[in-house]
Amino acid sequence: MGLRIIAPTARIIPRIIWGENRAQVRSDPETGSPQPASSVLSGRTRGLVGALELAIMKPTARLVNTSRGPIVLEADLIAALKAQKIAGAAIDVFDQEPLPLDHPFRTLANLLATPHIGYVSRGLYGRFYQDTVENIRRWLDGQAAG
Repeated sequence: MGLRIIAPTARIIPRIIWGENRAQVRSDPETGSPQPASSVLSGRTRGLVGALELAIMKPTARLVNTSRGPIVLEADLIAALKAQKIAGAAIDVFDQEPLPLDHPFRTLANLLATPHIGYVSRGLYGRFYQDTVENIRRWLDGQAAG
């Protein structure tokens, strides 16, 4: 997919964005977009990506959020997408789920939104159901997983 991950965990992102590397993030043409790839929602990660972080992103950047909606400030993402400050976003998590019918995300041409199934693949589902059947079989045979 041509992605370059610069911060694999939420612990690193604030240091990159607000720390001594901020100028490097803005000026390095090879630096990827500062964004969480996957993170739990906590007091530390809520609102982690807002207007400032979106402004640092290159105009060709695409934000991907498949972890928790409130990690990215929705209003700031909507404004950035409407103004085409970034190329686009792909999200499958929202502040409010299910997404209201009149939500602006539903009308943005540069947004790909799915109902929290962005992780799904044929292989993953095959493994999930195979493991589930095996666990039920073990349980029925009295071999509970330890």
